[in-house]
Amino acid sequence: MKKFAKLVTLLSCCSLFLTVVGCFINPAYSWFYTFLGFAFPLFVIINLILLVFWFFIEKKYSGFVLISLLLTMPFILRTFNFSFEDKETYPKEEKLKIITYNVRNFDLYNWSHENQTKKKMFELLEAEHPDILCLQEFYNDTLNFKNIKDLTELLEMPYYHYGKTVTLTNHKLPRSWGIITFSKFPIIDKQRIELNNTHTNACIYSDLLIKEDTVRVYNMHLQSIHFGYNDYEYLSKVEETQDADMDATKNILRKIKRASIKRGKQVDVVAESIKNDGKRLIICGDFNDPPVSYTYQQLSKNMQDAFVKKGFGLGRTYSKILPILRIDYTLFDPTFKIISNKSVPRKLSDHYPVVTEFLLH
Repeated sequence: MKKFAKLVTLLSCCSLFLTVVGCFINPAYSWFYTFLGFAFPLFVIINLILLVFWFFIEKKYSGFVLISLLLTMPFILRTFNFSFEDKETYPKEEKLKIITYNVRNFDLYNWSHENQTKKKMFELLEAEHPDILCLQEFYNDTLNFKNIKDLTELLEMPYYHYGKTVTLTNHKLPRSWGIITFSKFPIIDKQRIELNNTHTNACIYSDLLIKEDTVRVYNMHLQSIHFGYNDYEYLSKVEETQDADMDATKNILRKIKRASIKRGKQVDVVAESIKNDGKRLIICGDFNDPPVSYTYQQLSKNMQDAFVKKGFGLGRTYSKILPILRIDYTLFDPTFKIISNKSVPRKLSDHYPVVTEFLLH
């Protein structure tokens, strides 16, 4: 029994270190670390259990586990956080609010089997009443989903920057998909960062003139894994019965591999743009990667994570598969002050909206 416990301890501690190492290796060259990043919270929990176990059985091994946890603590704090909302009161006119939200095309294809989903999403956004709104998987047409027109009016956001990924104009109803940034403040410059290895993912930035300050807001949707209905059904079945199918498992692993390789290349392109801009930044969107990953490591350099500053718990932003997935982020230049951060656990999309209040100075 003790030999087995020692083996588990060794493997668990090594997994912690290997996952951290993976933050510095582009998955385009070594995609294996992607899997470890998603499992990192489980490795931490296992090590905490082992820490308690060895403390009562043989203390020298608990010290080994403790050292492993302490050495990886900066990465643990990206995943588990217990900060609280700033209790200090600020003038209402000084507080700003930004939301990032993968809206899954406002349930265009009725994935939710609920014809009120889009209406409820609009009501959620209206209740939060943001000053800046970054949406991914955005859809717009000129008939039933006049989302640009409706949101600019509903939220009193006259300015927007739409980065289209797909446009269909060859029939009576012009339609488009992409990412979009809405703003109550004038957009004085805007640009799309070209991600040459994808037709469905995108990154844009918008320079907003906010009270005589210029703030550059990056909005991105990086490479998705593209799990289908059958993939989710299979994962749910495995979770319930522990009965795995080799072919279905291989198919899922192939999808994760392809996505991580593409995403690694996209991250380098976006990081290069961020490095060269020289402006006060806000970076947000659906990164499709956990906090312990190459993606996060590259994009969060010299930035403060709103969740790490003012979030609580695991900060879950994805409603499917594991209850530990934080893959949507809002990162700020250190010159901003973060007041609060939360994800709103409403299953209207497969993602939760992430809401952050902040001050310019």
